[in-house]
Amino acid sequence: MSDGTTDGTFLLKDINPGSGSSSVCTPYFTSFSNKLYFAASGGTTINTELYQSDGTADGTTLVADITPGSGGSFPEQLVILGDKLLFFATTQEYGMEIWKLNLSSSPALLTWTGNVSTTWEDPKNWNPLAIPGTKTEVVIPTGRPGYPVVNNNTSITKISCAPGSSVQVAGEVIFVVLQ
Repeated sequence: MSDGTTDGTFLLKDINPGSGSSSVCTPYFTSFSNKLYFAASGGTTINTELYQSDGTADGTTLVADITPGSGGSFPEQLVILGDKLLFFATTQEYGMEIWKLNLSSSPALLTWTGNVSTTWEDPKNWNPLAIPGTKTEVVIPTGRPGYPVVNNNTSITKISCAPGSSVQVAGEVIFVVLQ
């Protein structure tokens, strides 16, 4: 981060702690509503994925781990169109495709990991750690250790399920996709 002076130039956040580089992809930056969106590597557990920054260390975060694990989705060609961020990302299921992130009252983009259990309501099963809600877009990739079971009434904005993935709704629970 820099205010244009030597004294005002400093490391905002070490996205890939240690001696490794975060490999920020310099041609792939864009901004919207005082946030910068960019592709960077979080290290061996999160390869190159989509990040955002509001200019603070705490506000510099992973937006979505589209290809969970060390694979990386390598977001590129980030473009703002109205209140949406459009970009290309690569997954094993789909190859390189165009992705969309709503930025106006941004719904969170959560990717199912299933690393802890099959419980939809457990934030440890999502990347980044959160529970999907009415302003959430959800991605359920294939190759997960388990797939989600929705145990409580829930509403989300959008769900994208890769071929071979699943979502189970328990008992009399109502699962509503709003878009």
